[in-house]
Amino acid sequence: MSDNIELIRQLLGFVQDFENEGGKADIKEFALFLRDKTILENPANLEYDFNLENYQNYKSYPEVEFSTLLTGLFRFAKFYIKKALSGTSIKTLDEFGFLATLLRNGSLLKNELINSHLLEISSGSEVLKRLINSGLVSES
Repeated sequence: MSDNIELIRQLLGFVQDFENEGGKADIKEFALFLRDKTILENPANLEYDFNLENYQNYKSYPEVEFSTLLTGLFRFAKFYIKKALSGTSIKTLDEFGFLATLLRNGSLLKNELINSHLLEISSGSEVLKRLINSGLVSES
């Protein structure tokens, strides 16, 4: 049996599923349904085959371009945050964030403050210790 006939059988199965779910006889709606069923429900279909040409043109993939830009933005922010905080008793972005949150919300439980910054308890506790030792925050 040829691959084309198998493809038609699969397509008919999708048409039947589309009809069972109440889809109208509209090609655009069916195309969206087919996309949802084949790509969005099975992310493995999004994988790219590796070959040398694709590797050399890696920036043509939106995911790679996005991650490259995001990494650059993070490095840019890290550099200028360090510069902005120099000469102050605040040494890290986490310390600044904790102080800003406390300024906005008033007093919070330690766990509430740490969780609001999506940090692990141990890391957040270290940030709080530094703020307490520098006199920027007091425990009550």
